[in-house]
Amino acid sequence: MQAQISENKLIELFIEVDDLAIAFQSYQNNHQVGKMRKTTRTPALTQSEICTILVAYHLSGYKCFEYFYRHQILSPYRSYFPKAPSYSRFVALIERVYPLLYVWSLHTCLKASRSGLYFIDSKRMPVCHIKREHSHKVFAHTARKGNPR
Repeated sequence: MQAQISENKLIELFIEVDDLAIAFQSYQNNHQVGKMRKTTRTPALTQSEICTILVAYHLSGYKCFEYFYRHQILSPYRSYFPKAPSYSRFVALIERVYPLLYVWSLHTCLKASRSGLYFIDSKRMPVCHIKREHSHKVFAHTARKGNPR
């Protein structure tokens, strides 16, 4: 059984994304430079719903987005997304919300508290095989032989 995101968390996430989407849309309308190409077909899902599904996937613990979409969004959470399209159509809609996702992630990072404790993965990263060390120039000045320390 895969981990699921709770209904309360899903609703909270949607409200947060929707509030930001409304503010972002008004900002775009007021600061638009030149004429932008308008899409001819409006999707059944709003930008807020698409972003909510994408962020909920990352919070859910699923490894495969297609499995998450088919088994969570189209099944138990169908009441929250009654107009959810097929998986292939949803994947085509994702590119429309890139700017909103960027603004949401920036907004989330800026409102996060700074604790001073940060972690980085220090796992060993093999760059190339030892026999190709002279032809591999990407890490020429920083790479060393032996165990990384």
